[in-house]
Amino acid sequence: MNVSTLDKHFYSTRDGRRLLSLVDMVKPDMYFELHSYSPSSYERMTSPQRMEIEGAPPLVELERGILKGSVSPVLRSILYDTYPNPPELFFMLELPIGVKESEEIAVEILVAGLTSNTRLEFVEYLERNYPEQTLVGKELFERFAKKIGLGGEYP
Repeated sequence: MNVSTLDKHFYSTRDGRRLLSLVDMVKPDMYFELHSYSPSSYERMTSPQRMEIEGAPPLVELERGILKGSVSPVLRSILYDTYPNPPELFFMLELPIGVKESEEIAVEILVAGLTSNTRLEFVEYLERNYPEQTLVGKELFERFAKKIGLGGEYP
């Protein structure tokens, strides 16, 4: 049975506990997630009603079907409530299954993130390369974070 990371019960599963244990052990400054999705899920994941339906803001398309957003608000809350120094950056990419070009672009984005020395440096990369999408993502995140009292900054 597949349990979504948006579901708080995921973090009591074996995989969820492993994830939390790994974050606790590594204590990363930046946390990246990479997912894939069926193109038939695009509308649901980018829907303005995603917050009401799934409890997370809509994802924003960067290009070629690559969607970006923050990680599960449940994970962010757990890490902010449990660990004294949660990651400075939370970033998630969703890639459409079967679109080869999106994989190459995602690698470029992840390399930019992994070679950035700070959260701000990575955000500046996003602003340079995806200015409109970054602005929309920031607005969605800030509205969402304010609504539920979520800690941290965008992304």
